[in-house]
Amino acid sequence: QEEEDGAAAITVTLPTADAARRARRVAGARDRRLRGEAALAHRAHLLCLLAHHAAAARGCEDEELQAVLLSCAYPAICDAAEREQSESESESESEGTLRAQRFVAQKARLALRWVHERVSKEEAALAMTGESLRGQAERGAFGPGAAAALALAALCRALELEARYVAVLRPLPLAPTPAARRRRAEQEEAKAAAEAAEETWVEVVCAGAREGDPPQWWKLDPTHGVPEHSGAAAERRCRAAALPYVVAFAPWCGARDVTARYSARCTVAGTQLRLRNTAWAWWCDALACVPAQRDPTAAERALELAEDRSLLGEDPATYRFHPHYCVADSLSRYEALPPAAAPLWHVTGGCPVFARSAVQPVHTRDKWLQEARVVRDGEKPAKVVSQRKAAKRPKDADSGSTPPTKKRRSSGASAPSPGSEKKYGGKPRKVKSKASDGKGKEKQHKRAKRKSTGSDDEVEAKGLREKQRKRAKNQEVEMEAEADVVEAEEEYQSAPEVEAEVGDDGEGVELFGLWQTIGYEPPAVNDGIVPRNRYGNVWLFVPDRMLPIGGVHLHGAEVAAVAKALGIDYAPAVVGWETHHGKNHPQVDGIVVAEEYRETVLQAAEEALARRVQVVRDRALARASGHWRQLASHLLAAVRAKEAAARDAAERARDAVRVAHVHTFAAPVQDAGSEAWRKVCTQCGFSVEVELI
Repeated sequence: QEEEDGAAAITVTLPTADAARRARRVAGARDRRLRGEAALAHRAHLLCLLAHHAAAARGCEDEELQAVLLSCAYPAICDAAEREQSESESESESEGTLRAQRFVAQKARLALRWVHERVSKEEAALAMTGESLRGQAERGAFGPGAAAALALAALCRALELEARYVAVLRPLPLAPTPAARRRRAEQEEAKAAAEAAEETWVEVVCAGAREGDPPQWWKLDPTHGVPEHSGAAAERRCRAAALPYVVAFAPWCGARDVTARYSARCTVAGTQLRLRNTAWAWWCDALACVPAQRDPTAAERALELAEDRSLLGEDPATYRFHPHYCVADSLSRYEALPPAAAPLWHVTGGCPVFARSAVQPVHTRDKWLQEARVVRDGEKPAKVVSQRKAAKRPKDADSGSTPPTKKRRSSGASAPSPGSEKKYGGKPRKVKSKASDGKGKEKQHKRAKRKSTGSDDEVEAKGLREKQRKRAKNQEVEMEAEADVVEAEEEYQSAPEVEAEVGDDGEGVELFGLWQTIGYEPPAVNDGIVPRNRYGNVWLFVPDRMLPIGGVHLHGAEVAAVAKALGIDYAPAVVGWETHHGKNHPQVDGIVVAEEYRETVLQAAEEALARRVQVVRDRALARASGHWRQLASHLLAAVRAKEAAARDAAERARDAVRVAHVHTFAAPVQDAGSEAWRKVCTQCGFSVEVELI
């Protein structure tokens, strides 16, 4: 706004605290919604990419495609192999190098060279089926990227090499970012992709450099035509790239995540590009959806085990959330390893690594009973854990614990309360009661009010009196605190001691594994007497396996009362547990009786149920009849009330007319049977006796 003198006035409206808080709340809710939508989009896009490359990898198993590639490439590969062999005849074999490794590496290198020489950018970038790849193989030209990698994988498998197709999956980022940050992220990803120089390639198994070394995966990039093994230079170049997901597709294992070999940057700090380690279970389930085309051999299983060991590393914390491997320290409270479980390898500190499939659940004896299993006699617990239920209060002072106390105020002197000389020692001081102390304070305030003016000595005395008043108030507060402490200590000493619940051995809760249990064998019904447990009922957690031999489980609300009335022996059936107000209660469903009493109890129960239904129906009918009678009486009363009100209104109207109007009398008439004459009002009927003159 412009003032009269030409100056400009600017009005700024600042948001209030409530408005700012409301705006932050709305922004937080919006961010959470956007993060959730971004996570769902990330997973959906990841599944689409996984299915896309899995369908492409299945084309490598086409036998016709392998035959066409082998017939086209075999002459060139044989000629190149003969030339290399003639050139290397004079060279001596390096120390420790195996002849098999040289043969496999030679075939892989020659296949890579043949495919690389026939890569053409004019062909399609990706071939989804073996038929389109066959057409490219017959023409002798392959598209760069996925088409060349698929052709190389098919050729290596035709040459009887253990080869697999590897692809980089780049789904949408996990975190929602603005447009500018998204463009910057895309530029960084494009730069990282250019540095990595590939999105699809092939891996071939080669033997170790020395005898006894585990086999290695050689990387064959058909676009650049350079083979690489797991050397230091290749690791440094690949680990610096930001590759969110690197997945290898093989016919014997389906799909495997090998990101840790090629991009340690994403597995450690790439939270915006890749799911966290806590989501490994979901990602492994997604990989398991890619089916294997054949069962793996023993050598292939050993190869997968060695690869997992190299990818996971030596840190025991890596196995905490892993769905396939674990260490003993990462097991939960009710998990244990059976004695037959053998470690796969050891990590830092000699910690053994086991397969997650070897882990078995452990439970208490009662929990196993709920699954219709019992612990064998003489079995030692596989695991002993501490009781979760804590004691209601700590032990006494003799055992080293401290009773509950209150904090004392730091200011002012404190005095023990009366009767506490045994606890604190010394002779208790005499203090004024609260009532007398209050009266004294009130008198001091009245005297201070009366003296509104005075000399310097009076002002100083007034200040001293104020200090004394504050000191007296602090002492009163201290006395109350001391009294509360003494009262709490007396309650603590008089309370009964409640220790934590422990197992039978007094040290903890005993847990047993499945390998230590056997199936539950139910007892038999003898002479119509149903066997019971120590609580007077029958456990029927698994009815098919825990029902007593010769007994029958009857359901219904009347069966227990009927069996009791007939004098038939029965026992309540406990089928589970339910929680009510934080406590567990048995869930009873029906009874268990002998088989010979089944028809008798059921027939009597049906009759009792029919009688009960009839009683309920009669009560309902009587209740309805009473309601109708009450309704009719109310309606009649309402009619009578209306009629009475109408009569009262008519009378009141006549009275009003009688009082308010002027009488208009007609001519006098003589009463019948008398000589009196009367005049009658024509409006209200009022009559008056008159005398004729």
